[in-house]
Amino acid sequence: MIKDEIGIMTKTNHENVVKYIESYEDDRFLWIVMEALIPSLKLQDVYTAKLKEWDRRSPLFDESTVRWIMKSILAGLNHIHEMGVTHRDLNLENILLVDDDIKTLKIIDFGISINSREAHETAKTIGNIGYLAPEIFCSEGNLDAYAPPVDVWAAGLICC
Repeated sequence: MIKDEIGIMTKTNHENVVKYIESYEDDRFLWIVMEALIPSLKLQDVYTAKLKEWDRRSPLFDESTVRWIMKSILAGLNHIHEMGVTHRDLNLENILLVDDDIKTLKIIDFGISINSREAHETAKTIGNIGYLAPEIFCSEGNLDAYAPPVDVWAAGLICC
């Protein structure tokens, strides 16, 4: 599965997708080197911090911020979908906001991603249960259920 992740990451080249640099193996581990994203926060951390100070009289995020987040996520997804890749685990934990002013968004963690052009196995119900599209639960292992729309579903849930 790690080699699949490397194979997918070597093909990506988009400002909203984490960049692969190289990988190497030693006696015990396979190491993946990616771009340094420091300082960065998971979108989950930003959401949690905002939730603590939220007064419920106003939106958690202003409309322009939500629009920017969604535009960035969908641009990154469009790039990987054009390559035939479905992320399958898009959630608040797998999105990084980079820079002090949160100017860049990166989709990370392609560990369970699938390249539908190369996949020949039966799909397992896999991913974060809170973000799974309805068709996954009815797929009975059909790999076709893990198509790009499941990532769009997850992006919609992130927007909520």
